[in-house]
Amino acid sequence: MASQKNFFIIGVLLSFIFVVRLFLFVMTDNRDTIVYAVELLNWGSVAVMAFCYSYLFPQFKEKDERAQTIRQKGIYYAMFVMIISLIIIMLLIQYSILSLTTLAVVRILISLVLITISLSWVILAKKM
Repeated sequence: MASQKNFFIIGVLLSFIFVVRLFLFVMTDNRDTIVYAVELLNWGSVAVMAFCYSYLFPQFKEKDERAQTIRQKGIYYAMFVMIISLIIIMLLIQYSILSLTTLAVVRILISLVLITISLSWVILAKKM
């Protein structure tokens, strides 16, 4: 069964993996830097999500109207951030400023969704 402590422990473990991967990324000279940077973004986004869920667990445990409103508004705000990020990525690729594979773009977008939704829920929970 999920609990606030479990999410926090998972967040610490994922943060440890992120820090180790970041250290290895900095210490090695790789030709595929975009692949490792996207992978670091994935690990970081999952760690942020775990910490946000740890913070939000007591509030989301109860299925009340406030929790539903926070979830709905968070996803609504995340939609706008995703549209803006899609436009930015499209322009960067179109004008050859950034060269990304399709898999890298999908991974970046998934990470942005996780970070945006999680952080918007935390911000909305503090405001409400």
